[in-house]
Amino acid sequence: MMKELCATMPPDEYPYEAKCPWCQDGKLMIKKPAKTKASCKCPKCQKCFEVDFETMEVKKILAIPNKGNNRGRKQLETA
Repeated sequence: MMKELCATMPPDEYPYEAKCPWCQDGKLMIKKPAKTKASCKCPKCQKCFEVDFETMEVKKILAIPNKGNNRGRKQLETA
């Protein structure tokens, strides 16, 4: 499905791309620079990385697994 989506996009629609720092194969397509950061998961190797959209820098990060800390907590009662 992703291949069909990428095939239908005009080439100038997403002029920037960020490559996965782990495998150098997966990529994130970016429309324009912005003052924000985002963490992403590579579709190829399934590892996480962070992209700074302002400087287009990419760095490796490790995902923190959910340990279910909220399980078993009682809900706050509202009056």
